[in-house]
Amino acid sequence: MRISKSIALAVALLAACGKDPATQLPPATGPGAAPLPVLPVVAASAAAPLSAITSVRRSTGTLLPHAEVAVVARARGVIVALAVDVGAQVKKGQTLFRVDDREAELRLAQARTQLARVPRPLPKLV
Repeated sequence: MRISKSIALAVALLAACGKDPATQLPPATGPGAAPLPVLPVVAASAAAPLSAITSVRRSTGTLLPHAEVAVVARARGVIVALAVDVGAQVKKGQTLFRVDDREAELRLAQARTQLARVPRPLPKLV
């Protein structure tokens, strides 16, 4: 299997080497270069008035949040209720979900029972 992948990769590389390099480069510019093709003029459409738009400048960019957090639970269990939608904005301290706490309740009751069985030392009389 590994050998067949290596052979296929080698064949693809050799096939790419045989292409005309002039077709892979961008068009030449400067003195002596062939003129670039003339692009057609596209008329602006009058579909909607631009009265609500204050600027017609466009740009490309990336938006980054001020802060990100990883939401993790301090206890394990099954989520039984989801209080917010995925991707929604939340505030600090807001309940996001509720975990099934029956197992934790049983462990707490078991610990209290074991604590009640532990003999307590008698107070010393002086």
